[in-house]
Amino acid sequence: MTTPAERAALRAVADDFFRSGATEAATRATMTTPQAVDERLWEQLGERGLGVLGVHVPESYGGAGQGFADLAEVIAAAGAVLACVPLLSSAVLTTYALLCSGDSDACAQVLPAMIGGTSRGALAVHEDNAGWSLVPQATTAVRAGQHWRLSGTKAYVVDGGSAHLFLVSALTGEGPGLFLVAPAADGVRREAMPGLDLTRPLARVTFEETEARLVGQAGTATRVLSEVMQYASVAIAVEQAAIAEHVLRGATDYARTRIQFGRAIGSFQAVKHKCADMAIAVETARAVAAHAVAAADGAGSLGTAAPLAKAYCSDALLAVAGANIQVHGGIGFTWEHSAHLYFKRAEADYLYLGDPVAHRRALAAELGLLPVSPAGMPHGSVPAG
Repeated sequence: MTTPAERAALRAVADDFFRSGATEAATRATMTTPQAVDERLWEQLGERGLGVLGVHVPESYGGAGQGFADLAEVIAAAGAVLACVPLLSSAVLTTYALLCSGDSDACAQVLPAMIGGTSRGALAVHEDNAGWSLVPQATTAVRAGQHWRLSGTKAYVVDGGSAHLFLVSALTGEGPGLFLVAPAADGVRREAMPGLDLTRPLARVTFEETEARLVGQAGTATRVLSEVMQYASVAIAVEQAAIAEHVLRGATDYARTRIQFGRAIGSFQAVKHKCADMAIAVETARAVAAHAVAAADGAGSLGTAAPLAKAYCSDALLAVAGANIQVHGGIGFTWEHSAHLYFKRAEADYLYLGDPVAHRRALAAELGLLPVSPAGMPHGSVPAG
């Protein structure tokens, strides 16, 4: 485990890296490409560059063997500038799915290339008309000799259009299982899905009698994915807190320099109060996210910290991103200004894996105040799309 000073140094390096490599112009150019991934930036995050894609991965698989807190610093730096890199899909969702599966052979096969930046993974779990349920509804896998054959369609697959491998949940005779699938395998078809946030693309992936390899044990996927989604919720909360802080900084800078009626608009009481409300939301979001990061590293209950962080930080970022547009006035509504990019990320993150109401219900269930959802996810979750 690294010290706070070491993590601060890592954050400083990551901030410099993303601010120089993921400028607004670069992000706008990348997000309109078919895959919306900055390949150069991703490779530089791997072993030949910063080497941060495996900070949370055990050394036995080629990682640094540190904790989630180190990865959180990288996620925060990337989120603040909306860098078009698949940290959430590959470094969080796919990596933790492999680690939580307990399948050492699969981890040894897949993780080194992902850590090195030469491969990217995507987790394909959710299905159309099934909310954010972790239980496969119509995707099935059957044994075929030494392999499995997988059929079904997955939706809302983050970075699914550019992934080099898929981890797919499917029903088996023993219960839900998790399967490793190569995108180039026969029967795989993927198509882009419309989404709110162009910097984080979604895909629908269809499998037709596709050869697959079982990861872990059949029947354990729901338990594994429940744990993975807790890590993902914390990662999103970290990102939301970092974006909110960045947006607040931009709003206050503008309020100090924008002159109206011979005065800086920040001197007007209405603008002062709005910025003050934003600052309160940001500071609280940072504290809640930090608590969840500590829980992800074993210092507390991840089952309560993760939904709490996702719920609060979702509300906080949406409020801050909306207030940022209001502080900027008419220019904030235009396509040319970055405010709308941050607002769209705020909306997308608000909905992904369930809205704040759903996560508060999950927290209540964890505390024994409500029954746990049989689908393995918060009641009332609604997909983003």
